[in-house]
Amino acid sequence: ALVKALSPQYAADGIRFAVRDVPFRLPMLGLINAENAMAAVAVGLSQGIGLTAMSKALAEFAGVPGRQEFVRAGQEALSIVAPGGSP
Repeated sequence: ALVKALSPQYAADGIRFAVRDVPFRLPMLGLINAENAMAAVAVGLSQGIGLTAMSKALAEFAGVPGRQEFVRAGQEALSIVAPGGSP
């Protein structure tokens, strides 16, 4: 089955898109993370997992520590930990 992110929006707090009219929010930045989320959605659908359950899970996904990690410590500017290469 075709799985397509509809109306993707990229913002400082993450990515928003819809799949078959179900809204998704991913608290991560970057096109690569949107593509990874879509791959996960496609696999989930192939395994019978509902879109609503996947939307909730992706919205709560904190990511991998040290990889495009938001740092919120009361500062006005957004800080992101983004190493230049693999450890």
